[in-house]
Amino acid sequence: MNYVMGLMNVLGGNAAVQTLVGALNSLLAPALIIVATAGALYSVWLGVKLAKAEEEESAKKAKKHLITVVTAVVVVVALIIVFYWVADSIEEWLDAARGAL
Repeated sequence: MNYVMGLMNVLGGNAAVQTLVGALNSLLAPALIIVATAGALYSVWLGVKLAKAEEEESAKKAKKHLITVVTAVVVVVALIIVFYWVADSIEEWLDAARGAL
């Protein structure tokens, strides 16, 4: 509990936490759109590169890159969504901690 109060004092109290969480919430939707769009476009480009590959080695390399990009985009999008859900809970938790003291 002391850690929470120290964090609240460093952040400047409840208003600062609400401002921070509000700013993060407003940035998460555009970040999700940008990451998903960039990942989709890059995956399509890598898919075309895989389809155009004439040698087996370059096809394997393109396939490996495509798998890596798809995995990375899925993980990043999942983390953004999880943070979006957790951000409100963090704000409620800090409000409850402040009210308990």
